[in-house]
Amino acid sequence: MKLSTIAMAAAIAIAPVASSAFTLSGANNINNGGSYNIQAGPYFWGATMSQGDGAGSVSFTFGNPANSNQTVGVTQGSVLQFTGSFNGLTASWGNGSSQSIAGSVGQAFINVSSLLVSGASDVLTISWGAVTGANANIDVAIAPVPLPAGFLLLGTALVGAGTFARRRKA
Repeated sequence: MKLSTIAMAAAIAIAPVASSAFTLSGANNINNGGSYNIQAGPYFWGATMSQGDGAGSVSFTFGNPANSNQTVGVTQGSVLQFTGSFNGLTASWGNGSSQSIAGSVGQAFINVSSLLVSGASDVLTISWGAVTGANANIDVAIAPVPLPAGFLLLGTALVGAGTFARRRKA
């Protein structure tokens, strides 16, 4: 048997030990380190971790196109720690909006947002501590949630009220 064949077999055999052991969900449509147009969402990332898995993190960059007329950006998800537990988990946007979830809380919900104006981008990072117990899951959905046109309506109402006040004085 060739030495290269033996080396390849050894590398394949120890690869699971050397890499992170968490299992990604089959429904994932974003990858760690990727950049995405938030208007094209919703996006999903999910993983299951097993006892003994170490701490880890994933990051995703979301941008709102320059030709967009909407301010958007929200993250919602769940953390399931029924048979296992993370030593803490944090979901945070680069703008400072973050949420921390303590270990051993059963089920918790993630709800953090970043307001991305036209042409802006932000990085979402999900970080977790080592896993104790059996399995623990993270499921995250990132979706564009447009701010209502209420700002436009409010501005128009204020201009109208100012016009009425000016006419009444005259």
